[in-house]
Amino acid sequence: MACRWYEQHGYSIVARNVRVGKGEIDFIATRHEVVVIGEVKARASENFGSPAQAMSEHKQRTVRRAGVEWAKANNIALWQLRFDLVCIVGTRIEVLRDAF
Repeated sequence: MACRWYEQHGYSIVARNVRVGKGEIDFIATRHEVVVIGEVKARASENFGSPAQAMSEHKQRTVRRAGVEWAKANNIALWQLRFDLVCIVGTRIEVLRDAF
């Protein structure tokens, strides 16, 4: 669902579920000069909190580290990286650009 949203907004999906070192990147998308490292948090409902609340500082560091490692391995300039959080509740999607 997250990748479909990005494709509908003009992005190309480069990869999904990428393992990098001890981390994992849910998806990588590109558009113009920007490379999006995307993390997806999904919930059936908000009864136990929002998906964004599940994005701990530890998880942010892990995803950021994996994104930087992936960028270096693929000769991507670090200034081109953007870290987005995609929150899905049921069928509702919210994209938080530059979330962390």
